[in-house]
Amino acid sequence: MGYCAFSHRLKFGRILAALFFAQVFSQEGLSSIKAGPISSALGGAGVASMDPLEGGRLNPAILPYISKYYMGLNYSAYEASEGSARSQRGLTLVDGKPDNVIPGSLSYSELRTLTSTEPIEEKLIEVAFGRFMSAGLAFGFKVINVNQSQSGSESKNLFNMGFGFLFAPQPRVSVGLRLENLFGEMDTYDEFAHNPEATVGLLYQFNSFFRGRFDVAHERQGDQVLSRFMTGFESWPMAEWPFRIGVQRVHNTDRWLYSVGTGWNGPRLSFDYGIQMEPSPAYAIEHLVDFKLHF
Repeated sequence: MGYCAFSHRLKFGRILAALFFAQVFSQEGLSSIKAGPISSALGGAGVASMDPLEGGRLNPAILPYISKYYMGLNYSAYEASEGSARSQRGLTLVDGKPDNVIPGSLSYSELRTLTSTEPIEEKLIEVAFGRFMSAGLAFGFKVINVNQSQSGSESKNLFNMGFGFLFAPQPRVSVGLRLENLFGEMDTYDEFAHNPEATVGLLYQFNSFFRGRFDVAHERQGDQVLSRFMTGFESWPMAEWPFRIGVQRVHNTDRWLYSVGTGWNGPRLSFDYGIQMEPSPAYAIEHLVDFKLHF
């Protein structure tokens, strides 16, 4: 492969740093996309999982467990019965090769949200790194930069960070912890608040073709704490074709979210698709898809 990019894996951390600081000094920005098509199809749970493209966003401590180089494109579209809509597109790079000093990931996304007034435009970036602390225990951290703009309002450029732990004492069980937005509530537009959040997750492999995920998240909104309970189950009727189903409950509200999804895993190319629905109090639906190359 000569001097192509994939032969210089040890330089990937430098590339991430260069891209990140170029974003910082140009005042472009970014924040975290909480879930992709896999975790969304599983009710939003994924803090203890090891999904390559979603790992850096859901829990950076997942990165040391990734053993390949991944490059992926993702897209999602959301709409609700009251007329609100949102679309998102992004690119993710993950390098978890064993010869790396520190495994890392870079995620870039652009979002457009239709509101009752003017649309909100967001540019989002996360740079994440992870490292084993001991056998079966990994630590990871990420830096978040959010740039929001809305016609008629002042543009907002904000920074935050988060970190996580992942403990996998045996192949069938892993436990994760993620702390998000450690610097406190950011002064974002009301429609897009990025609040401090703590999430605990469990992944359990029941057998070779069936496993479950269970996450509990607590998000601080001013003087209140909003809790979410997320669970999902994944099976493989065929080796390359997973089936996923999940549910999410927002505590002390009438909100229930239901989701399903599937995908295809090839030797070099794979894709995943998820759909998440909220039937009441106002109907809403979101489609998510990603395509990834791995080496």
